[in-house]
Amino acid sequence: MMVSPNQQWNSNAESRIIQDLERTYREQGFSFFSRPKSKMIPSFLGTYIPDALAIKGSEHILIEVKLKQNSTSERMFADLRRKLSGHKGWKLNVVYAAGLLEDDLIIEVPRANLLKERVIESHDLAGAGHTAAAFLLAWATLEATLNFRNKTVLKGQLRAPGQIVQTLSMNGYIDEATERSLRNLLQLRNKIVHGDLSTTVSGEDIQVILDAVTDILSSD
Repeated sequence: MMVSPNQQWNSNAESRIIQDLERTYREQGFSFFSRPKSKMIPSFLGTYIPDALAIKGSEHILIEVKLKQNSTSERMFADLRRKLSGHKGWKLNVVYAAGLLEDDLIIEVPRANLLKERVIESHDLAGAGHTAAAFLLAWATLEATLNFRNKTVLKGQLRAPGQIVQTLSMNGYIDEATERSLRNLLQLRNKIVHGDLSTTVSGEDIQVILDAVTDILSSD
């Protein structure tokens, strides 16, 4: 693991982020290894060991979790990428915790009427042909609906998409069929959020989420 001389790091925050990354990568079909053994890292990288390693087929992703950007670590990452550039199937993913874990992040419990307004807004976006935007708003409304049912104020917490679906199911807010349908949309959601602009979203995809939101609200 590369650590810049003056970097102050919160190991609890790092562990939380790696756990979230593990859920996300596993949902996408990767095997995930936190603190991988040296024999799993190619010899052309010398003694370097990443914070984590994700593998799917011939695709290998070295994962580094850092508190924030700084010139020292950026130079090291640039050197790493140069070494990787000549080796197909290997790449580096640097995750900065400053953009993921904010101790002062507070998400209040939403009002029921606001959730219903967002359902209508998502329908309108889809009807106007803005399907990706409608999908993201629908998913955000689904997460907010979980907060509404649990009467939970989130403080400095981020939940992986799969964890949202699992919690909805475990609490009995959705049935098994809805859980399966939502899980089938996890990869689509991740592609859109992480910049795959060629991803196609159907009206049916959006409706699955909005139907779940409506059902959860009606059972309250």
